[in-house]
Amino acid sequence: MTAPHQQTPATVPALLPPALAAELGALHPDQRAAATHHANIAVLAGPGAGKTRALVARVGYLLATTSRHRGVAALTYTETAAHETTVRLHHLGLHPGRRLSSTTVHAFCLHHILRPYGRLIGDPLPADLTIPDTSACRQLWDTAAYESGLDVNPNNRTTLERLRRLIAAGEPIADYPRQYPRAVRRYEQLLRDHDTLDFEAMTIRALDLLRESRTAREQLVARFPHFVVDEYQDLGPVLHALVLTLLDAGVGITAVGDPDQVLYAYQGASPRYLTQLSNRPDFRRLRLRVNYRSGSALISAGHAVLGQDRGYHAAPGRDDAGAVTILHADGDIDSHAARTVEVLNNRLATGTPPEDIAVLYRSKGPLLDALTTAIRAAQIPLDSEKQRRRPSGPLADLIAACATRRLTGPLPGPPPQTSQHRAAEQPASPLPEPFASWPQPGIANSSWPTTTTRPTPSAPCHDAWRRSWTPPTAKPQPTRRGSSSPHCGTP
Repeated sequence: MTAPHQQTPATVPALLPPALAAELGALHPDQRAAATHHANIAVLAGPGAGKTRALVARVGYLLATTSRHRGVAALTYTETAAHETTVRLHHLGLHPGRRLSSTTVHAFCLHHILRPYGRLIGDPLPADLTIPDTSACRQLWDTAAYESGLDVNPNNRTTLERLRRLIAAGEPIADYPRQYPRAVRRYEQLLRDHDTLDFEAMTIRALDLLRESRTAREQLVARFPHFVVDEYQDLGPVLHALVLTLLDAGVGITAVGDPDQVLYAYQGASPRYLTQLSNRPDFRRLRLRVNYRSGSALISAGHAVLGQDRGYHAAPGRDDAGAVTILHADGDIDSHAARTVEVLNNRLATGTPPEDIAVLYRSKGPLLDALTTAIRAAQIPLDSEKQRRRPSGPLADLIAACATRRLTGPLPGPPPQTSQHRAAEQPASPLPEPFASWPQPGIANSSWPTTTTRPTPSAPCHDAWRRSWTPPTAKPQPTRRGSSSPHCGTP
C-alpha cells in the first residue's frame, strides 16, 4: 500500500466524495498528479509503484469532475482487473452505474462499438453471433492457409495472426509474400460466412467502424469523453490505432503502463506504442518512481537487468533492503534442477512457506520438465503452470475473488461499516454496466451468449467467452508440425 502523504486542502478539488478526497490527499504527489491531471497523460508506472491505486483514483476523479450525463471507459486486459476497479471505486464513495464502463478492451469493442453502431456502416452483427474457441480458430486459419497455397503449420499460423494486426492498423506489410495477405483475407471471410467473431475481429472491426463513421465517433465521444487504458505496453498495433482514432475524435486519453514489462510481445505488443504516445506534444509524461514493494537491493538488481537506471527508489523510511543471492549450478539440466531443489529445501527449512516461493524458468520444454520432476520427487508442494484448473461456476468465482482480495490487500477508503450502519442506508444500487462482460448469477444479460465457460480470475480477456461451434471442414491438409500456437484473437 502507498504510504500516506500530507497535502494542503487547496490542492484537492472541492465537492468530491469524502472518501475520494481523502484518497487523493493520501497519495504520493506523483500519483496525485497522475490522478488529477486535466488533459491527456501517459503514466509510466514502475514495479510496485502503486499503479492500480493511482489508476482507480484517476477514474474516480474523472467521474466526479465530469458531467453526470457523461462517463468514463476504463479498459483493462483481464476481467479481474476490471472488477477490481469497480469494487475500489465503490469503496471511494462512487457508484457511477452506466456512467462507467470498466471492462476488457474486447468487451468494450463488442458492446459499445460494434453492437450499437454496426448498422451505421451497413455491417450489423448477426443476431446468432457465435464466438469460436481456440481450436475452431486454428482450423479456420489452417483452412485459409491451405486455400491460399501456404503450408499448414503453427509457424505460419502465428505469422498470419501477426500480419492480420498489421494490416488492420495500416502498418507496412511489403515484406510478406502475397500468399500471406491472401490467407488473412480468406480467414476474415470465413468468419463472416459462418456468422462468427473471434476476439481479434472485435477490435479490428471496431477500428474500421470508427474510422468510417463520423456519427459513431461523435456519439461514442459524447458518452465516454474519457478513456483510461491499463497495461498500455501490451497493446498491439490494432488497439493502439483504435486509441489514436479516439484521440483524434476528441477523447481524453489516460495511458498507464510500463515499457519494461511487456507480456504479449509474441502477439504483436510492443513498448514503442506507449513510448510514442508519451512523447506526443499533447500528452504529459509522468513516471511513478517510488517502489513500495521492494527494497533498495532488489531495485538495484532490477536496474542491472535493464542495463540502465530508471530512477526507481524504495519508499522513504523502508529499512529492509532485500537480498539478492547469486548461486551457480554446473552440469546439465538435471544438475540445475537438483540445485534448485537444494535451494528450495534450504528456504523451507528456514520457515519460508511454500506459497511464498516462485521458481521462474526461461521457457517450457526440457528445463521445465526437469524442474517439475525433481521438485515432485523431493515431495515439495508444487503448483506448476496450467497443471491445476479450478472449476467454473458462481461458487468458484466467489472463492477466487476472496483469494484475490486476500492477496491484494485492503481496499482504499473507509473501513467497511457494520450491519447496523448498513441497515440505515439506502438499498444497494444495481450492479453497474462493467459487469456486462462477466454475467453475475441471477442477472440477465441479453448480449451474452447462451452457453459460456467462465474465465479464471487471472485469464486474459480473450478467454472470457466461449460458445459451442463447429468450424467448417477443411480440405485434406498436410501433416501438422508443432504442438501449440497462441490463442486466436488474443490482445
